[in-house]
Amino acid sequence: MIRLFSSAQACAIVAICLSLAAGEIAFGQGDGKRAVDVPRYGVHVRVPQAWDLVDWSRDDTAFVCDLPQDRNSPVGHASCKITVAPENLEVYQRQFAAEGKLSADKAATKTQPRRALLKNELSSLAKANFLPELVEKFERRLTAEWEFENVEGVRWYERRELVIGDGMLYTFTLDSDESHYDAYVPDFEEMLAAAQIKPLDVGLKRIEEDYWLQSEYHFAIKLPPTWRPAFAPNGRMLFYAVGAAHGLFSDNLVVLASPSKGLELEQLVKEMPAEVKRLDEKAEVVCSLVPQGKVTALETVIHTKRGLTDVVILERRFQTKTRNYELKITCESKTFRKQEAELRAALDGFVELPPTAKPSET
Repeated sequence: MIRLFSSAQACAIVAICLSLAAGEIAFGQGDGKRAVDVPRYGVHVRVPQAWDLVDWSRDDTAFVCDLPQDRNSPVGHASCKITVAPENLEVYQRQFAAEGKLSADKAATKTQPRRALLKNELSSLAKANFLPELVEKFERRLTAEWEFENVEGVRWYERRELVIGDGMLYTFTLDSDESHYDAYVPDFEEMLAAAQIKPLDVGLKRIEEDYWLQSEYHFAIKLPPTWRPAFAPNGRMLFYAVGAAHGLFSDNLVVLASPSKGLELEQLVKEMPAEVKRLDEKAEVVCSLVPQGKVTALETVIHTKRGLTDVVILERRFQTKTRNYELKITCESKTFRKQEAELRAALDGFVELPPTAKPSET
């Protein structure tokens, strides 16, 4: 016998399926909360039942929950983002202080609300009710609290909690309208205090001779000494690794790929400098053709800035029988000069592999 569902039942079934896809599991502890479990990002938290999971496991975002708000509220979210750690938390504390100073005398406009920094404080996790494993992993946190007000006089608040562990920065954010904010802060704090944070799976496997294998796309790179694989901030990045941190910026290596198609390298040598300068007029650009294994690559060296940091970007584009690749190293200028030979050797050592092959077999 075929069973027909009402529209309400059908919607409920769809909601359950979406929750299971996100890894969301109800604990059933009778405290009015449920779990948001995002295994790929190693994040497991408990939130009030009224917080609606709307986004998860995308780029640098572990999860986003919508929070009940007044009708005219422009905000109402709780979220967690994961990025490569800066040099330390003090770097962000100084940045928030500078942002607060710039915002202090600015009035709200039609496009930009007034913004005021209310709190910018480093504290030890041991002084809060955090799980012992969180205290050991993170040790301390940076709390930043902002007040916003638009031209209509509508106010809302944002609270950010930043912690660093395993070379990654976890940013938990709460934003809410004025009437709900004070009630949501305790729930937000409880979520943080009981969070389960596991090491991230970066999707790369170490194989012989210190090569790191991208097992899905079957290529490998031997990283420079002191560099390590990291969690990619963008889903398009097939391989992501980092070196030293310089303030907010970290040296990094990225691999992108696309279906194999012809590259007009001679033409690109002529066109690339103008294209780079069109996007960054202060950049200094040099292009040339270099050997890349058995093929030829377009190599572009760019001297520019990332924020206040002078950087060098070393980029290679080339085609193999399998696909087109773009390998890019972005490195603080002084570090690049010291490590240039090792960085170039990393790009030279890029290899494509059969599923069971090792680098020495190619």
